[in-house]
Amino acid sequence: MDTAREQNIRSAIDAVANGATVREAAKLHGIPKSTLSDRLHGSTSKSDSKLEARRLSPAQENSVADWCLDREAAGRAPTKAEIIRRAQEVLAQVNDFTPIGHRWADRFLTRHQQVKARITRMTRKNSRARSEENLQTR
Repeated sequence: MDTAREQNIRSAIDAVANGATVREAAKLHGIPKSTLSDRLHGSTSKSDSKLEARRLSPAQENSVADWCLDREAAGRAPTKAEIIRRAQEVLAQVNDFTPIGHRWADRFLTRHQQVKARITRMTRKNSRARSEENLQTR
């Protein structure tokens, strides 16, 4: 996902490649000189460096998200524990058997808002149904 900031940084890098000084290019494109200098010397963006540190690749995460959406469409939204199990299965396919961290599911749901919204909606719906059942049995 290209943000306006990343596009400005790329434009500034192109300007330096075409003869502008780092200071001129940074000022022209509205980015800090230090950021431009760092990028010219090989540093990566925060989002790119975070991608490298993630256990699952974007394609693997998308397959887990698709699985969650399929489950929801079938009427059974997965729990966080089920999402973690599914992610572990995906990792096992590439011979990675190290357990996923305890906060992974929360971060996954933050990155995949469409899954989080559906899980929340289904959880509320299920808890409302259980509450109504409890009231009827009293």
